[in-house]
Amino acid sequence: MSRVKFKYPGAQNPSFLVTLPPSTENRYLRHSRQGDAFDVEFTPQADGLTHNYAIQIFDGIRTATRQVSLTCQPACQPPTGGSLQGSDSMPQGGEVVLTVTGISGQAPFSYSWEVPAGLVAIEGGSSTHNYIRLRGFTQGTHPVKVTVANGCGNRPITLAVKVNPPAGCSLSLQISNSTCVD
Repeated sequence: MSRVKFKYPGAQNPSFLVTLPPSTENRYLRHSRQGDAFDVEFTPQADGLTHNYAIQIFDGIRTATRQVSLTCQPACQPPTGGSLQGSDSMPQGGEVVLTVTGISGQAPFSYSWEVPAGLVAIEGGSSTHNYIRLRGFTQGTHPVKVTVANGCGNRPITLAVKVNPPAGCSLSLQISNSTCVD
């Protein structure tokens, strides 16, 4: 909402008119008058453009016009939604890549990664990366957390990554007939 205040000295029972540009019609919110002072509030479109408004006051004898330019700033949208995509399981010593997807809100976003003990980041994972490559060293389930942020807020996302024991080895023995010697 934008507010414009101005005075029209000496006006007696003035009428009031706000002229809006075509792209912002019906965006006028309200006005109030106290003596010769006027207070006008607008709700212009949040489109980053500058709009010109003409405010006219007429008291039956004189007309006063004031041009006002307002630049509309979009409302800040914090990050919403999103998930960590990638495998949630790997063998011990193996790797997994996790990627943040589906985030809505006002870009640019920054990323704050929290990697627990048992996992090591080997690629990505900085404040400008929406992905991280991890290597698992310790068996168990490890919660990986990323907080996606912009100037409006933040959104934490967590995925539990399981590091499985290494695959077992197989050993094959073949026994053939043997001869015993005394």
